[in-house]
Amino acid sequence: MKKYVVLILIALLTFQWGCKDEEFLNREPTNILLNDQVWKDRGLVLSVLGDLYNRYPDRVTDPGSGIPSVVGQSIKSWQEYTNFNEAFASNFGDYWRHRNQDYDYVYPGMIVRVGGGNVEVTYWDYAYIRDLNLFIQKAEAATQLPTADKEDFVAEARFLRAAVYFEEAKRVGGVPLILEPMTYDYSGDPSSLQFPRAKEHEIYDFVISEMEAIKNILPADPATKSRATTGAALAMEARAALYAASIAKYGQTTPQVSLPGGEVGIPAGMAAGYYGTALRAAQELINGGQYALYLKKPDLAENFASIFYDKANNPEVIFAEDFKTKSGKVHNWTIVNQPRYQAEEQEGGRVNPSLNLVQSFEKLDNTFAPLPISDANGNFSINAPKNATLVFSYVGFPEITINVDGRSAINVQMDSQAKSLDNVVVTALGIRKEARRLGYATATVNADQIALNRTPNIASGLEGKMAGVNISTMGTGPAGSTKIRIRGQSSFSSQNSPLIVINGVPMDNTSFGLGAGNGFRAGQVNSTDGGDGLSSLNADDIESMTVLKGATASALYGSRAKDGVIMITTKNRGTGKGIGYNFPFLKRR
Repeated sequence: MKKYVVLILIALLTFQWGCKDEEFLNREPTNILLNDQVWKDRGLVLSVLGDLYNRYPDRVTDPGSGIPSVVGQSIKSWQEYTNFNEAFASNFGDYWRHRNQDYDYVYPGMIVRVGGGNVEVTYWDYAYIRDLNLFIQKAEAATQLPTADKEDFVAEARFLRAAVYFEEAKRVGGVPLILEPMTYDYSGDPSSLQFPRAKEHEIYDFVISEMEAIKNILPADPATKSRATTGAALAMEARAALYAASIAKYGQTTPQVSLPGGEVGIPAGMAAGYYGTALRAAQELINGGQYALYLKKPDLAENFASIFYDKANNPEVIFAEDFKTKSGKVHNWTIVNQPRYQAEEQEGGRVNPSLNLVQSFEKLDNTFAPLPISDANGNFSINAPKNATLVFSYVGFPEITINVDGRSAINVQMDSQAKSLDNVVVTALGIRKEARRLGYATATVNADQIALNRTPNIASGLEGKMAGVNISTMGTGPAGSTKIRIRGQSSFSSQNSPLIVINGVPMDNTSFGLGAGNGFRAGQVNSTDGGDGLSSLNADDIESMTVLKGATASALYGSRAKDGVIMITTKNRGTGKGIGYNFPFLKRR
């Protein structure tokens, strides 16, 4: 009887588990959105469209090309432009981009050799095109969205799709023109997915016709900068037509850059038509009165800079990628491209304009002239009005002001001026510089501060005297080792202690009896702490201690100084004669 009862219970439990399995398999997913859920909610559709906008083609090549220096050229990696353009990098570690090297210019569409194989440097994103085609197809088929919303969404997707084809045509000419999402049937025959390249002019014609079709559907709102608008459509139409016209007119001088089927090259007879299209689109954009040159500040240099950071009512910007703080979509342009002398750590100075690039722009008075420079003998030339005032200044010399008064030649003699420099710090190799002229953070403690609260280990006397420097003593007595960290831990597995340099000579700060590094090593139980290298120094022999923070400040010493440098300068003989003696004492009250 008991046997039958057990079998019945097992059968019931099995049935119950089977029911739960079926319920589990039929549950709605909670981590994805289904098509039916998306295409009846305007907000969800807008989020899908936002993702498509985020994939808008920048100056970036095929991510699979295997050429990182070319792939990375985009709005978020401006330093990559210094590889091939009229610019240079002064950022620590970026000197390889241009120092003693000649780079061949890599243009989109060319074939280069990488790792023994040929790789095409181009933009060929048909996965993006497929997603855009799917979006257009599903938006047009949606039945629960208002008609006006559907039209707007489709128009924006068509704008993005045309932009992709425009970018591809600029690189390789005619490409397969795919306007429907394709699906493989797994039959073993992929011929249904194979499309020939269109003629080059057909791609430009497609872009122009798409912009004409959607320009009146898109919003004509000049305040909208990061989404497609009527102005953006007209601007793209004018640009595409101008590209096509230039290829048609000037391509005849390079007949070798063409193909018999028209996949590359545009007939010369089509140039006039494209020029006319570009002119009409540009005139329509200008006559709309919604866009104009940015002229808000009288200082033209400041006005030019403001174009890029003034988002409020900027009439010159038509279509731009938008970045917003706290939105998750940010860039690091300011950090990595700030002037090198103002930067800390290894940041700053990644893109610097070369002299050629600077002189290719006109001056504020709309004239072109080389920048004023002087030769080895001090001779100089400068274009200045007859009534101008020239100011001559140099470090260590008093400033001189001279009126031109119509003269064509002016001789200037500057007399040296003895002047004490405040806040001087000792940098690598014992070089002394003013702290304000350094491009990195430093902290200095002088002899009086070191002797104020003397400790057996001078490192302990630095505790609390320098910002960003953390010093902790071991529980091994007053003369024990100290653990020094500048701006925290930089590695979990390797050394984190700064390099100690005395009068330009690196010192081993290993703890006696403990092995390498500051502090006990894991697994050491019976080791003794005999102090470290700093504990053997006499505080009375030290003139100053300077902490160089970050890799930039300590670049001279290489990887040993990756965690910073503590520069120790010892006292030397004074200017007096005879034998001197000093001693510390403590006066109690």
